[in-house]
Amino acid sequence: MKEGIHATKLGYEIRLYRNRHNMSQQAFGDLLGVSANTVHLWERKGARPSMSSMVALARVMEIPLDKIMRDSMTDYTDI
Repeated sequence: MKEGIHATKLGYEIRLYRNRHNMSQQAFGDLLGVSANTVHLWERKGARPSMSSMVALARVMEIPLDKIMRDSMTDYTDI
């Protein structure tokens, strides 16, 4: 990972999910009711989603909410 980028494990997984599904940050954000900039912040800047966004992420990505919560607290560099 490039220096200066402090993504969480969740941010990394969001980016992988989007790429696998050929989705832009805008399209993914539209599914969740957030802006493309918010998705960017989650993926690249280590911003953590709100609880309502975590619930939406779990629904859209079809993964358990507890995994979303754990991954949002794990820095990518800790993996």
